[in-house]
Amino acid sequence: MMRRVGAGTGRFISPGIDTLQFDFAPSSSSTRYLVLYDSEALPANFSCDPDTATSEPAPPPDRAVEELGAACSALVVHVPRGDCAVQMQVFVDEDPPERLCRKRKANHAIENSLLRVPGGRLMADGAEFLQMPGREREWATRQRARLPAGEYRLDAFHLAEWKDSNRRAGIASEASPVARALDWIISRVALARIVLVIANLAIIPVLLLSITSGWRSALTGLGALLVADLVLVCVFWLVAHLLKRHPASRQVQRAREKFDLENPDVVVVLRREAGPRPSPAAAFLRIAP
Repeated sequence: MMRRVGAGTGRFISPGIDTLQFDFAPSSSSTRYLVLYDSEALPANFSCDPDTATSEPAPPPDRAVEELGAACSALVVHVPRGDCAVQMQVFVDEDPPERLCRKRKANHAIENSLLRVPGGRLMADGAEFLQMPGREREWATRQRARLPAGEYRLDAFHLAEWKDSNRRAGIASEASPVARALDWIISRVALARIVLVIANLAIIPVLLLSITSGWRSALTGLGALLVADLVLVCVFWLVAHLLKRHPASRQVQRAREKFDLENPDVVVVLRREAGPRPSPAAAFLRIAP
């Protein structure tokens, strides 16, 4: 089971009478299905783990989750790659910024779909953390985005491929060469730590086995390994200490956070519907590998 790295949380940016805009922080799922939904729109017989206190609930069948999208009871986002973590930005009765619209591609979008919001309360979470009305999960998202109850026309698109192609340039534009150099050193220090652990796991058994052929050489080898480990640990500590004190040490991380905040993985537009309308498209968005 994949470790849960975040739950979807609604944060209003500019609530108003006619328009609403809010973010859902990255939500993740071991099922690779993420959902934007109102719990009151879920069918009464939907298959949810009855244990609401577990941190790793049993996931519902894939087919049941996909049927939610087909019935427009939830926006289902399928992420068959990576860590399945998605940041979502939702606009209600408001167009998304042009800077986001310019990045969309037709084959990365759904149009003229529908989202049912009978309780006026939206949540975003992994499919295994879906909550039935009146039965909140201990480890599921806590905050809700409130909006007028009803049925909404749904358009959505994802920027995953655009982000993959432009992340490096976007971060470089916000971080100085010194900050990027420090970030490179930090990543190499982390890699060196991994190599050190692997080397110890590989070498120590060999040295222990060599005791039978000559204990002096085996002890000499173990001593040399311990000295090398001590030197490397001191180097790692010194590098980490110096990087932590440098004012640019957090600049690349802040640039990453800004890039992700300004460029959500999924953009959703909801518009209040009036009167009957033709059969909507399925509320299902796939982020292809």
